[in-house]
Amino acid sequence: MEKLACHLCNLGLPTDPLWLEANPFCCSGCLVVFQILLSLGINTPSMDHPIILRAIEAGLISNPDSLGEKERLKGEKKKIYFQIDNLFCSACGVAITILLEKERGVLSCYVDYLTDLAAIEYLPILIGKEEIFKKIEQLGYLPKPIVSNAEKQKGRSRFFVAGFLSMNLMMLAVPLYVEAFGILTEGYEKVLGWLSCSLSFPLLLYCGAPLWKRCWVHLKAGLFGMEGLVFLGTFSSFFFSLLMLIEGKIFSLYFDSMGMLLFLVLFGKELEKKAKISAKEKLFCITKTLPRSARLCLEENIEKFVPLEEIQAGDKIKVRSGEKIPLDGEVLFGEGACDESLMTGESLPRIKQTKDPVIGGSLLKRGELTILVTKTVNETFLHQVIELIEAQLGQKKRRYPLVDKFSSLFVPALLLLALGAFFALLAAGEGGEAAFARALTICLISCPCAIGLAVPMSEAFLIANLAKLKVIVRNRAALAFLGKESVYVFDKTGTVTHGDFKLKMDGKPLLIEERGIIKTLALASRHPIACALSFAITEPPLLLSEVEEIPSRGMRGIYQGGEVLLGSSSFLKERGVDLIEERGPEQIGTLLYFAMHGKCITTLILEDRLRSRMKKMLLRLKGVKTLLLSGDIEESVKKVSEKCGFESYQAALSPLEKAEVIAAFQAEGAVVAMVGDGVNDGPALSAANIGISTRGALDLAIHASDLIMTGRDLSRIPLIRMIGAQTNRIIKQNLIWAFGYNTLAVTLALFGKLTPLLAVFAMSSSSLITLLNTLRIKLPFKKIQRKDAEAQSRKEKLTR
Repeated sequence: MEKLACHLCNLGLPTDPLWLEANPFCCSGCLVVFQILLSLGINTPSMDHPIILRAIEAGLISNPDSLGEKERLKGEKKKIYFQIDNLFCSACGVAITILLEKERGVLSCYVDYLTDLAAIEYLPILIGKEEIFKKIEQLGYLPKPIVSNAEKQKGRSRFFVAGFLSMNLMMLAVPLYVEAFGILTEGYEKVLGWLSCSLSFPLLLYCGAPLWKRCWVHLKAGLFGMEGLVFLGTFSSFFFSLLMLIEGKIFSLYFDSMGMLLFLVLFGKELEKKAKISAKEKLFCITKTLPRSARLCLEENIEKFVPLEEIQAGDKIKVRSGEKIPLDGEVLFGEGACDESLMTGESLPRIKQTKDPVIGGSLLKRGELTILVTKTVNETFLHQVIELIEAQLGQKKRRYPLVDKFSSLFVPALLLLALGAFFALLAAGEGGEAAFARALTICLISCPCAIGLAVPMSEAFLIANLAKLKVIVRNRAALAFLGKESVYVFDKTGTVTHGDFKLKMDGKPLLIEERGIIKTLALASRHPIACALSFAITEPPLLLSEVEEIPSRGMRGIYQGGEVLLGSSSFLKERGVDLIEERGPEQIGTLLYFAMHGKCITTLILEDRLRSRMKKMLLRLKGVKTLLLSGDIEESVKKVSEKCGFESYQAALSPLEKAEVIAAFQAEGAVVAMVGDGVNDGPALSAANIGISTRGALDLAIHASDLIMTGRDLSRIPLIRMIGAQTNRIIKQNLIWAFGYNTLAVTLALFGKLTPLLAVFAMSSSSLITLLNTLRIKLPFKKIQRKDAEAQSRKEKLTR
């Protein structure tokens, strides 16, 4: 496949190029210059055109000759995934991204505060992994390998010291407040004031140290967020109080406000840290099932069990029937049936032959394989989390872009307002103490964190709850549509039905030769029906030539000079074959026809079973249109539709026709969710607003779907919709509260209706209310588990 290049300068394209009609461009400079040339009637300009040469001299576009080496180096780029500890807020991730992308050799950087995960693409020839980690450590953060969130949290000493000191500051401040109301303190007010000052030193220098360091990092990146406000509030309170204490104005001290501000900020961060539940925990459960050792193939047919850590890419390992495949690799010798249900949700074993890829963690149910290892144990571990990282990092669009823009402008605007109030009061003849108190209150009362947390924290809780439902989120942008679906489209084979076929012959008994031909045709396809057919026929395959699969139609090949066909009735009719008898199956299933040399030999009936609780699940999708789509014959699809209770169905559809049906609904304004097995439903899954993959080949399921269900229980789809709708409601509530609170609070502070101490409590309460409201995003899992247990108990009784 030819690699795309910039239409103007012919250099390589970035991951998100600019487009003008069907022409890609590497940068905005090339796009602008091409538009100028296009307006002059020049469609295919050469690089020696005067306008292009002038643009290169001005630095508007890149010089291809000088960038040749850089383009060569891009072919050697690497990508690493790791987690970063000590992230204090979302601005930390932004600061790391901005500062690292300035480094020579770093191509892209994504840091997600809500999962502590980072993905960095770099050129090893210019910068190494250790150097990247060192740069991050210099910023005050701790890069480390991806580990489970279940590990014990550390570093809480600052929080406890801040709590102890702030409580003592409040206790020392009480007599001063009492004295202000005319009650004597017997001359100890100066002693209390200096004691408060001494307790404030460790608060500033020890408890607040991480905040000040992050504030400095953010300033270097051109950011000024919550840490900046806390820095201004605490240090201005401390130095103003120290000045008042030296001048003997004991009743104008704000040491208590400073201490309570630091404590409440750290307290809110501790709660937030506990609430940051990462969806990667689901994938850690998967990696626990991997074996710890493998059978390494040495020279002269010698095999030896060695720990996985000692196996390198390029080594050969052997896996026998009943064993788990330890590492990702490629089949060198042998043939077997692999159960990949743990990784892909596919219940049917998949035939693995020479050069087929295998997935670490899958079970070899039958056969024996010699595998060439392509990924080491660490790479396989990352292979399990990489999809989730890329799903949560580097999303091209956010749900509420205006919220992000407002948050970035909020703090600078607030500082200008505080300064304006300070100088306005001074100009009006108010004292410096009153002007400072007013400006300090304005800085302390505002809470950009409530605005910044309103959306991403809710999405993090939604992802965590979906993980409990055995759903992995690949595309976070699709979460905005959850709960708003008006149409649910289901695939039939392997989704609504089990795809666990039983073979029946309808016609004369097949000869051994004919069964061998069918076996060969079935082995050439990866469709679940073909896999089931190859398992049902025990005769060895025969040698055919020109074997070809026609998607959603059937298989063809050449045997002894004549054509052999296996597929649907329409496929055989297109080839000029007269069928024995075309009819629908008596049970739910699929009809296949086998023909040799232009004559139909027999009809194969592959019986299937409906998934349990399908009818009940569809009834729970209240107010939603349900549709069944399939490439199977109409009689079979109609029978499944009637038994399940679908509102309508469409049969004999190709993969592209399924996508067209979804596009037609979307053209009418519908929000469409597609549930498919990821095998023949790739176009439909991609076209839907929400693509949900339940089973199928790993690559197609991941690349076509927004949500990946690792379990097989479709009855949880209404719960997915329910939790999505609940999250959307809470996001709206959080945004209304965050904007409403800041508007009202800043107004009250501006007109002098609040004191700095009250402002501190109000600011911290705002973030806590947002967090507590977000904690309401949950499903009644205990009730779900109880119902599952009751259903299992009933099933066991029926078995007895």
